[in-house]
Amino acid sequence: MDGRAPAAGRVGGRHCTAGQSCYVPLGRHLVLLALVQERRGAERINRHLKQQLATSGDKAPNVMEYIDEKANLYDLQKKVKTWERKVDIANVSCSMYHYYYWPACT
Repeated sequence: MDGRAPAAGRVGGRHCTAGQSCYVPLGRHLVLLALVQERRGAERINRHLKQQLATSGDKAPNVMEYIDEKANLYDLQKKVKTWERKVDIANVSCSMYHYYYWPACT
């Protein structure tokens, strides 16, 4: 360009001295730039998630609480099935009652 030798330093991951060429291909430079930007974005998200985790009061439920809830759910499901059977029995006996005692209503 202006005839001066490039300054010494690191360019593109390589160490360049004053007499060497510090040429970095454009494609590689763009890839490195994209990786740096992706890393910064991931670090920002990670910081945000860590902060959110530290400040949130939501903790994982205790194992025993979970087991108790599942047991309660199972008991309620059994009670629902029992009541459904009772309703079916009541319907059948009601229809039999109407059949035998009030045949004209059926």
